[in-house]
Amino acid sequence: MALPAWQVITNVRLIDKHDDRSLLDYAIAVERYCQPNAIVLCQDVNAYWGLEWLRHTGRAPRSQRPMSTYWLRMPWYLDSVAQSGVTVPARARETLAGLADRLAAASPRVFGDESERVAAEVAHDVAVANLERRPVLLCPGRDVDWFREWSRLQLRLRGLVYDVSTEPLPMSPFPTRFPPPTRYQTDLMPRLEGRYVARRFSTALNRLGIILAGTREDRDGAIAAMERSLEYEPDYAGAHKNLGLLYSSSPGDVERAIEHFRRFLEIEPDSPEAGEVRARIERLEAITERRSSPSP
Repeated sequence: MALPAWQVITNVRLIDKHDDRSLLDYAIAVERYCQPNAIVLCQDVNAYWGLEWLRHTGRAPRSQRPMSTYWLRMPWYLDSVAQSGVTVPARARETLAGLADRLAAASPRVFGDESERVAAEVAHDVAVANLERRPVLLCPGRDVDWFREWSRLQLRLRGLVYDVSTEPLPMSPFPTRFPPPTRYQTDLMPRLEGRYVARRFSTALNRLGIILAGTREDRDGAIAAMERSLEYEPDYAGAHKNLGLLYSSSPGDVERAIEHFRRFLEIEPDSPEAGEVRARIERLEAITERRSSPSP
């Protein structure tokens, strides 16, 4: 695929990793490269938000149009781009329309790569369609490595990502806040991108439960996090299995463990872990049977 002759924003050196700078500083430095009516394709969504904040607060021209290349794979975002006066060619919409089929055919190993390729194709088509009437600039993700590192630190503290460590992670001073599952539940989302967001919340809470159970030995906190995970995605097989394991460690919660293990098998009957789960159910059922049998 031939690349359009757009300008690449490079050598933004105002921000040093060792300085106590903010995203605003970086956004101001990037904005200095941009013409008043430029389209700025941001490979990092955080850089996009910084430029958008400058635009909406009057620190940058309203005619500038920052765009997130990540969100270009979502139909609702492409619609909003078109409504803002950016030309969106039919080819970009056709590429995006085939995204679901391409992802369905992709293996889990290349799922993310295929999604990124679609986003890159859409960005390419949008850039080519607008180059003749307004500047198109690309803000590469590598220029925000300092912020990416800071962001990852915050995610780790909140339990949204985790690293292999021999020591327990430090307790976070920040609470983990999510929108209510009454608004973000997979069963309530008619569109693919909405279900994707709900699954991200569910996955994050399941991982938080793993951390609480493993490195902090907080069984009750882990159960609460994983039960909350199922409020966002009731058919999350991994969370059901993890809850089965946690509940089975307490004699008073054996029936709950069996319930979650059975739900796991209903969702993923052909899982490689199905045999292990069935064996656990048999052992737990044997325990409940012995308890219910009258003493001789």
